[in-house]
Amino acid sequence: MFFDQQYRDVVRVVKGCSFLLLSAIAAAGCSDSPSSAPVPGSPSTTTTTIRSASSHFSIEPCGGITTSSDLHPTIDNRNLLLTPADGPSSYTYGAARLAGGPSVVASVPSSSPAAYVPFHVPTSDGGWGGQEVIGEVSSPSSASQLARQVASNIASCGDGKQVSIPASAPGVTADTHLDTLSRSVGWVSDATVTVAEGPFIVSLQWTNSNSCSTYGGGPCPPPPTSPPPMPSASDMAALVNAALAKVG
Repeated sequence: MFFDQQYRDVVRVVKGCSFLLLSAIAAAGCSDSPSSAPVPGSPSTTTTTIRSASSHFSIEPCGGITTSSDLHPTIDNRNLLLTPADGPSSYTYGAARLAGGPSVVASVPSSSPAAYVPFHVPTSDGGWGGQEVIGEVSSPSSASQLARQVASNIASCGDGKQVSIPASAPGVTADTHLDTLSRSVGWVSDATVTVAEGPFIVSLQWTNSNSCSTYGGGPCPPPPTSPPPMPSASDMAALVNAALAKVG
């Protein structure tokens, strides 16, 4: 995706497409309703438009990547993101950022700049990394509808599995995938939870890899015999509960 306007970091997650992409670039000066760039190897690049009470959101069938107009550019929800003070103690967190427009391209629908923060867990506790993303829409009912649509799109891709999460909210599941990368040895494990809380949509994404790329002909160590570990359902629930408590 190429634009000649100013670029801005945004949050993007691609599922079932042989890799997990935790960040992407979108133009800060493009039109109000651009489409997300096609991802090589994705099953489909057709977008589904979900109509809410106040705006349209274009959601890719595979990946939950959404594009919408930035209707409330002055809103700043970074204070709702987890920090060491209120998240699980084993997690470390990066700098909280905003993904704004006039268009928002993010892994959650949002009519205001989506807020996101990366996190990481030490190797001694599993070594996975990931991010939290928060989007805000017009109402709790729209948030619930859109969160279900994003989760359904992610779950429909590839041969992933849904894992029930014993979170404080009912019916929370993680969509998990295990992928191999082209010209590499090893695996990439990832999991995504998408859940609504009031008018907000919260996405928590974990990823872990023990793969080694053979691009360029460089040597790799002996290939691993099993996929990298991922957080348990109870560990994911701890982060989900902390995130929902802070947003609520």
